Amino acid sequence: QEQLSKAGFEKGLACGVVLTGGGARLEGCGALAEHVFGMPVRIGTPMAVSGAPEVVSGSEFASGVGLIFLGMRPPDIDVPLAY
Repeated sequence: QEQLSKAGFEKGLACGVVLTGGGARLEGCGALAEHVFGMPVRIGTPMAVSGAPEVVSGSEFASGVGLIFLGMRPPDIDVPLAY
């Protein structure tokens, strides 16, 4: 929480925290994060994946899939990278 505040992100987390990556699947990780951040936490999973979604449906693929979608956007679309 202190590090988020120092980085200027404390006001950007009004709706909660999304955990991604393989570590997010560890038992109790979500509950611990809720305790640490004092706000709702959910485990992120890739969305809008066609073809073989069962192959990349776990939280360990969420960040990678999101970066691929970001990279596929046309360059004229303004995408905020930081809040």
